Amino acid sequence: MPSVAELVPHSDLQENVGDDVVLDCFRRAHEDPLVERYNSDLFVSGLERARLGGDEEDHLLVTRREQLEQYQTRWSRLEFASSEDIPFNPGDTYDIAEGVIAWRVLKEAGTVRFLQIGSSSRGVPRLEWKMRCQENVLCLKIDPASNVFATLAPKNNWRTAVIALRTMTDGLPHPKAQRQIIVHDIYASFSSEWWGELHITRSRLGVVFRSVDLEDNGFSVVVWDWTTGEMVLRLENERRKAIQFLDEHRILVWEDDDNFLDVYDTSCAPEVGWSLENRALRLGLPDAIYFDVKMHSGSLHGSKPAHLDGVVPFFAADSAKIMVINAITDNEFTEEAVGTSIIVLIEDILRAFQKGPLGTVVRWEDWCGITATFDFKCFPGQTEDERHSFVAGSRFISSPQDCGLKGYCRLEVYDFNPHYINFAQATGQQLVIMGDGGLRYVKNQIVVPWREGETGITYHLVHLTEDHVIIDDAHCPEGSGACLRALSV
Repeated sequence: MPSVAELVPHSDLQENVGDDVVLDCFRRAHEDPLVERYNSDLFVSGLERARLGGDEEDHLLVTRREQLEQYQTRWSRLEFASSEDIPFNPGDTYDIAEGVIAWRVLKEAGTVRFLQIGSSSRGVPRLEWKMRCQENVLCLKIDPASNVFATLAPKNNWRTAVIALRTMTDGLPHPKAQRQIIVHDIYASFSSEWWGELHITRSRLGVVFRSVDLEDNGFSVVVWDWTTGEMVLRLENERRKAIQFLDEHRILVWEDDDNFLDVYDTSCAPEVGWSLENRALRLGLPDAIYFDVKMHSGSLHGSKPAHLDGVVPFFAADSAKIMVINAITDNEFTEEAVGTSIIVLIEDILRAFQKGPLGTVVRWEDWCGITATFDFKCFPGQTEDERHSFVAGSRFISSPQDCGLKGYCRLEVYDFNPHYINFAQATGQQLVIMGDGGLRYVKNQIVVPWREGETGITYHLVHLTEDHVIIDDAHCPEGSGACLRALSV
């Protein structure tokens, strides 16, 4: 792909692109053409430079541009350089973040394995390690950006939740955490066993607690500053909840039967509790009755994976990062679960903070124009956790609907990078751009075969990272040790 700077004389980009950062690159291109061509190419690709020594040397910049071109070409064509089956079995609990997989091995009590999946395009090395943890861990979470490995376990006959914070790389007590163990008392809303879901940022740790007793209907959201151990948000009632961090401090919260997503800013916690008045922003959803909402983003706004800084040449830029909101409803005619995947630039949500005072309500009609939406249907018998979609940077991958007895799976990857789409239009590239009237995108498809001779495969989840598509086969044979397959660019 020719650089932006090389195309300046041939197109009226100032009128069509409208990106001040690119225009500034054009102005400086004559002073140091090679550096500015690389910088402008990164910007258009929705990426930014990592801290690598020697980049000012011309021969290294040429190498960086070649890496960038290969990386972008493989994603645009969904051409994967390698495939790896990961030794994972049914019942193992896992988390995936920034190309690292951590999983608790059910058959090896107290063992957690880690795998940093390699990738040739960005020069990510393949690494494996393992560590010990308590045996009764319910769930685990990793955050490579802050080198955090967190586990959640019950204690005192399920009356207490214990969260342990360690470094992801060596399992030692995390040096930034003043309290290596956070203990939380489970209150009267839970009369029996409970389940927890962990979320983490560079300084915040959020847990969604829910009762496993269907008669109980207890739900709570608790957020701590994990560096100090101080609680900064707590919401408790009988309504189902879902959360997703937008950046280090701001969190998106949904509650059952509500047509709104509430944004809380945990950097300014009030002195007395939390209530409707403390919501920094309310974002309306399309008119419907929702029984489940799940939200996903890749690396958070302002976050970079520390374990790869100084290793890879570039990361996803904040200006192109997206989030997906899966809002699931009941179809009153067919009794099947149906829903809408809503994709939005994280920067657009954060920008809404500047448009009004605390508690501002933004109706769906007023912000849907900056989104893209996709309808989907859950199959009969499909549980709520079997329909996920995942994002990385500006890309979104949807779990497929047509996998089964055919022995293959069709995956669809959508790229919402606004800078590349603006650039492609301005330079007259032959690119099919979709999403008129809202957030625009390009779509690519790939057919993935599965193990030879096997039929009846149903894919459970499809994860996306900056370098990988990772397929979770929910029905892999017991003992096969290959329920996860990673495809790497």
